[in-house]
Amino acid sequence: MAPIFSFPAVILALLITSSTASVCGTTDYDPSKYVCWYSSFLCPYTNGSPLSYCNGACYSPHMYHCTDGVLALNTIITSPVSLTISNPTLPDLDGYPVRACSQKFSTGYYSQTCTYCPKDVVRSCPNSTTTVIFPSNSLDVLVPGGQRWYVDPSGALGFTQAHSAYIPPGSQVDGFQAYEGGMLVNLRSPWGWVACLAGREIPGVGSGYEVFQQLGPEVKEGCFGVDILVGPPEAGFAVWEYT
Repeated sequence: MAPIFSFPAVILALLITSSTASVCGTTDYDPSKYVCWYSSFLCPYTNGSPLSYCNGACYSPHMYHCTDGVLALNTIITSPVSLTISNPTLPDLDGYPVRACSQKFSTGYYSQTCTYCPKDVVRSCPNSTTTVIFPSNSLDVLVPGGQRWYVDPSGALGFTQAHSAYIPPGSQVDGFQAYEGGMLVNLRSPWGWVACLAGREIPGVGSGYEVFQQLGPEVKEGCFGVDILVGPPEAGFAVWEYT
């Protein structure tokens, strides 16, 4: 019987690595984690999208642009915007809108927008299924007194009830910014946004994902890093109030 040799695990690992690795300049890299610019410069993927390259720096085109080797911020948006989740590696989340319901923001197939309009007061009630916000910290609504959105101490995006100014103590209520053709950013946090499997049922629908500000360098189990892209909403106010 011919002898049976055990293939060393380390050699097998090297062969597997070499079959999937690429070379950028003189550096081996994993093309699922990095992109090679101009055959010389490596930039990482973040939330499923590769960073672009500009004169020695990696940057997100959702926030910056590069002109003649000079990096500059995209135009800041202050007008109302709709929100869309972006992470091309997560088909259950990528491209789904962010929606306001039950004083939380959710996304994914099972998310929904929850609204109310007093038909005895308002002759023609706006009844959009789109959630529209002002990037600073308010919702685009008609109800007197308006509604605000915030990041609560757990990191969850929430919003105030109509006719109430209550926001949980310790919540972040400012420091948010949106960029034209780009994304919503929390300027007071370096960690970005995550979508987490909901620990509760979305009313009448089922489990979905809730949107959070990531609070530390590690993404918690059941959560996934995402970008929140901004886009133009429908004309006019979306709703009377969100519930």
